[in-house]
Amino acid sequence: MAAPTPMDPTELAEIAVSYHMEGQEGLVQEWLQHCDDFRYYAQAFVLEGVYQERGLFVVNSTPESTRAHFANVRMDELHERILNPEYFQYDVWFYPKVVLLNWRGCTYGGIFVGKFENLLDSLCMSHNIPDWKQRYAPKAGEAHNQNLGRLLGVCGINGFMKITVGLSMHQFRCLDVYTRLQMNDAPLPDYEAWDIVGVDVLPASQRRVPEPHEWWYYAGRFSYGQRSIVAEWHLGQPSELRILCDRYAVNQMEVLRELFIHCDRDPDGLYRVLRAMCMSPSMGQADPRMEPLKEALLTTSTFRGIPRAIEDKKAQQITRRSRM
Repeated sequence: MAAPTPMDPTELAEIAVSYHMEGQEGLVQEWLQHCDDFRYYAQAFVLEGVYQERGLFVVNSTPESTRAHFANVRMDELHERILNPEYFQYDVWFYPKVVLLNWRGCTYGGIFVGKFENLLDSLCMSHNIPDWKQRYAPKAGEAHNQNLGRLLGVCGINGFMKITVGLSMHQFRCLDVYTRLQMNDAPLPDYEAWDIVGVDVLPASQRRVPEPHEWWYYAGRFSYGQRSIVAEWHLGQPSELRILCDRYAVNQMEVLRELFIHCDRDPDGLYRVLRAMCMSPSMGQADPRMEPLKEALLTTSTFRGIPRAIEDKKAQQITRRSRM
């Protein structure tokens, strides 16, 4: 943790007044330093659905999802396909008979469902989409979770709320909550609503230090306006290998047929392409769709050019002698 940064006494006094904490500048500076030390965001999806009965799913980020996020950023830097989006590791809570925007209804009575990956798998099985992980994987050039809107759309969920939360420097021991409505495959909006939670706990000095993932523990919200969307990043443009792997994930036989036609006079080149696809992190090794690719690689290896080391060496020796 960084050492406290000294603040101008006049500026600190002005912030204390805005917090309604005159004479408590020490606590104010501690909070501002805490905000500076812990700049991470928590994220969540809120969507209506059915779990035995109609209600609201609250899908919250976890430490596991944060680790997956950093791994996916690295995958994208390597131009590899992301097969396990971080939201697979989000925790899911269900609130029976609660409707969208009823924040007070989310502060009690929730049922822990499990991981979001399992919920998505159940939804997709009920809609006969067994290959949903491949078919609706994140796409290059899009926002990293834009694919989720398409997936939920085919599962009958026409939109969801995306929530991003961080510590607030605008109020003492409060959270900034940024909310936007995402409609399936619609482009991302430029702005999202900005609320602050925790303001209704008075006096301010008695508030406990909150964590970003606790945003839904607060029933009241203080509207602070709007701001540009935060915590979004776009996937980089793909390499040729990644494009090929993406196409193969959707239509295996068509891609293999094209490769064999284009490389019919270059068996070595065909072997190298198939081997690169098999070894790519973009391809899930346990996926049944890998079998045709592995069989094609095995077949190709039987007729590719094999160097004849002994004959080549003898030919080189004869050539050297003839030049002497």
